[in-house]
Amino acid sequence: MDDDHRKPAAKSFLHILVGIETGIIGGLAMLAWFALVTPLLGKPWWLIPNLLASKIYPERYVLLGPGVVTLVGAAYLLLAAAILGIVNGLLTPGGRLFGLAVAATSYAFCYLFVWKKLAPLMLVYGPQPIVIAAFFLYGSAIGWHPHLLEIARERATE
Repeated sequence: MDDDHRKPAAKSFLHILVGIETGIIGGLAMLAWFALVTPLLGKPWWLIPNLLASKIYPERYVLLGPGVVTLVGAAYLLLAAAILGIVNGLLTPGGRLFGLAVAATSYAFCYLFVWKKLAPLMLVYGPQPIVIAAFFLYGSAIGWHPHLLEIARERATE
């Protein structure tokens, strides 16, 4: 009888771990996208991670150049991506369509609520078409959740 109670908890824990994994992969893909595409618009590669840290640092440090501000912004992005990956893993059945829906919903939530409080300069200086594309890249990455979950289950049984 105790085994019946442990199976759902183990399943949830595995969903959480794979959600963290897919979230971090998606967050790294977003950071790579920002670094590769923003110079094409004539903006520095470090702009968006710096803008994400704009609540903590004054504007002059955010727009000054890469440094600790960039690391803080990247860490903030990866933490948020991992948390959103967990939410995706626990609340949706997974798949690309659900990943893209989670990404679209999270972009709208960030744009309307989060960035006003936590990253105010993101709304002013952030190139929104690049950010939207990055969110959909993230959604595509977290859409791999069912596939990675199946691999994790196979390895857990070995």
